[in-house]
Amino acid sequence: MTYEKLPVWIDTQEQLTALIATLRGAERIGIDTEFHGERTYIPRLMLLQLATEEDIYLVDPLAELDLCALFTAIAAPDGPLVIGHALRNDLEIVYLRCGTVLPRLFDTQIAGAFLGFGLQVGLSNLVAKVCDEGLPKDGQMADWSRRPLSEKLCTYAANDVRYLLQLHTKL
Repeated sequence: MTYEKLPVWIDTQEQLTALIATLRGAERIGIDTEFHGERTYIPRLMLLQLATEEDIYLVDPLAELDLCALFTAIAAPDGPLVIGHALRNDLEIVYLRCGTVLPRLFDTQIAGAFLGFGLQVGLSNLVAKVCDEGLPKDGQMADWSRRPLSEKLCTYAANDVRYLLQLHTKL
């Protein structure tokens, strides 16, 4: 699948409410987070990236949104399958922030390990091997607390979820 449009930036509660309605109807979604964990016991969520079959969303936690409503919606028993890569930190952030456990998960790193791509295969390597696409790594050490995020960082963040649904299908 290809995403023709730019990622949708979500920084108002109204936009988030509309996104929650969209996610309730989705069969599966891709998820990733950007966070700062240095000098703190609890990692601070800086950005939440989500992908549906049609769009990529960049949700701004610094805009003081009620993300617990979003996490509760996707954790519903009839909620979407949540697909991510190396989900441990992402799941920890969701739990620490809202006490929510996401019950329906597919971790592309774990699936990749079972299929012989290596025990801790990185997302960019897995995307290259399975989807034949290259991902730039130039945003890994970015300051995700800065607003507005540059177009380059938004593209990097979107790429973290861009291929998750395709990986799920292929793996």
